[in-house]
Amino acid sequence: MNEVILFIAVFLGAAMSSFAGFAFSPVAGLLLFAVWPPVVVIPLLMACSVLVQIVSLIRLRNRITFRESKPMLAGGAAGIPLAVIILHHADAARFTIAFALFLAGYALVMLLKPAARRAIPDGPGVRAGVGFAGGLVGGLTAMPGAVPVIFCDWRGDSKEAQRAVVQPFIFAMQILALGVMALSGRISGEVLLLVSHALPGLGAGCAVGFMLFGLVPHAVFRRAVLAILLVTSLLTVIKLIFAI
Repeated sequence: MNEVILFIAVFLGAAMSSFAGFAFSPVAGLLLFAVWPPVVVIPLLMACSVLVQIVSLIRLRNRITFRESKPMLAGGAAGIPLAVIILHHADAARFTIAFALFLAGYALVMLLKPAARRAIPDGPGVRAGVGFAGGLVGGLTAMPGAVPVIFCDWRGDSKEAQRAVVQPFIFAMQILALGVMALSGRISGEVLLLVSHALPGLGAGCAVGFMLFGLVPHAVFRRAVLAILLVTSLLTVIKLIFAI
């Protein structure tokens, strides 16, 4: 039974992440946390998500220009250490609830407004700032892609342009987090075994997600991403409220 739950969880998470570029952990975690303890689920989600991001980067390699991504990645790397410091002096759960409510509100407002390309500042400095905010928020809430997604949506980027920005950023932030977990000894043999058992579900989910990404037009993709942002944010709030 646990194997079935694992397959369904990672399949849904991989399909969602391969389609939208984010949301693997909120989707897959809903089922996994019901079966395994957090000490197993958190590194399992991180490892599986990294595998999905690797597949996504390979699939989108012709659309990703790392030269433009460097400022955002550098900003994100600077934001994560600050998040670690803040975690020792703040209530991360309450901060996550507040940020998730903000994301839900943003997604709801944008769903009700027509898509538009807005003239907002851009450049290495702006992207570094977006990356710093994304790394800081990601370190506190485990949602590293939220700020870059808002940045791309506000600019009115195409679905390809959004994935080219969001995908490398999430991958880099997750690699950093996974490295910290490995160095601290939080990746057990059970986690590695579950990751190996999750591979079929991850592969099937990636195939479905990429198929949907190729089929839907930009307008549908934008609304789907905002809807995913809204639902996953609300689910995060509900989960944390019951945990407090």
